[in-house]
Amino acid sequence: MITPSFKDFLDYYYNFDPTFDAFIEIIVFVSVLVATIIYSEFLEDKGMKLLIRVAIIALMINNIFNILLTMNVTFGMSKFTYVTLQTIFFDSVYQAFLYLPAFVAMAKLIPEHVETSVFALLKSVNSLQVLVYGRLLGTAIFSAANSASVINMREALIICMIVTTVVAFFMLFWASILPSENEIESVQRMIFYEKAQKDRGFDRTKIDLN
Repeated sequence: MITPSFKDFLDYYYNFDPTFDAFIEIIVFVSVLVATIIYSEFLEDKGMKLLIRVAIIALMINNIFNILLTMNVTFGMSKFTYVTLQTIFFDSVYQAFLYLPAFVAMAKLIPEHVETSVFALLKSVNSLQVLVYGRLLGTAIFSAANSASVINMREALIICMIVTTVVAFFMLFWASILPSENEIESVQRMIFYEKAQKDRGFDRTKIDLN
């Protein structure tokens, strides 16, 4: 909820043809499929804390590449090729290392009969951050950075990327409060034990009634 989004301003700065913008959006959705394959094949047995820390570091590196782009440093590539490769790599890594491990951990921790409600709440919070809150926060920071007459749009975007990198750095410390694999397994055993106790009590009730 604390990560600002500057996607709208970056899209304006890219100044791509609408067809290119649509192609980038398609790549974003394809990256979700790629991330799912990466996670299921290589990362499913890795600890959630480690994966989320890797995702946060990838976000920081992505911000550095955004800063380079605003400075017209694209390593000899066209701006469109640069953004395409950046989106393919970092969106896939970010999805595979951040969202999927969190969703899997939630699936392990949720008791029966409330899965739908909890996942709906989780996706609602995620959508609120990505589509609404993050963009509003990004707009507020960009407007503050761009308020001085001596700062142009490129310099304001660089300031915004630096702010996002600092926020991501503090998220590394937030990752330390996440549950470990042993803690998740302990909660799973507790949920299984309570379910077994309820099922046993239900069976005894049926026997008494008979």
